[in-house]
Amino acid sequence: MAFFGLFKSKQESSMESLIHSITRQIFPAGQSDIARDTDRIISIVGNKIPENKVIGFVAGCKTLIILSSEDDEARFVNSIMTRAEYRITKEEAYEIYVYFEGEARQYVNVMSITQSVDGNLGDSMIGDMPWIYSSGTRTDQISGGYGDYGLVTTNPIPTISARGSSRYISKLRYCGLPVDSYRLGSTSSDVTPGSIDMYSLSCGGKDVGTIFICPYHKKNSQKAPKGFSIAED
Repeated sequence: MAFFGLFKSKQESSMESLIHSITRQIFPAGQSDIARDTDRIISIVGNKIPENKVIGFVAGCKTLIILSSEDDEARFVNSIMTRAEYRITKEEAYEIYVYFEGEARQYVNVMSITQSVDGNLGDSMIGDMPWIYSSGTRTDQISGGYGDYGLVTTNPIPTISARGSSRYISKLRYCGLPVDSYRLGSTSSDVTPGSIDMYSLSCGGKDVGTIFICPYHKKNSQKAPKGFSIAED
């Protein structure tokens, strides 16, 4: 009996360790992260999620999105609606997905890097991030963009996050064929806040151009630059 008691204790200890590890990953700044995320979700759905369930809902949704290797937004939206026991609309579930995949993921990335060095550094690096994301477009093209879509800095392709950019590129086709990409760095433009990532594209070893993507928006574009196409899911 003592042996089985010891085994159970080790199991419980391992589970607690796993939970603490996950919590540190999704809430690297602790209670301030939880408060910020909870406030944002309440601002999206109001009181549709009971007060005694909202923190658990936030933790569950954020864990799913931040730690999952999946990148299918439709699955995330459906999962969020299920977790909310269908108290929220599909549009609200999408807004929650966009927040966790975009702004909250960026917070996690910044704070995870800076917490071990200087928490205040993380706060300063976050800076205008909420404003940048709040300005994001919900359409395939950024309003006010000009020049050849996706091929110039003044008309970049909008996506929700770096992962959204990767998904967009994975669906991009040149003469019907998938492309390989190499990130060249980042730049900026007067048509959108947030940095713009530059990707060199090739197909079959042949250089086929450079595209510009801004991963601070509220939709992964479904529009292709001139000379390219988007593959169906």
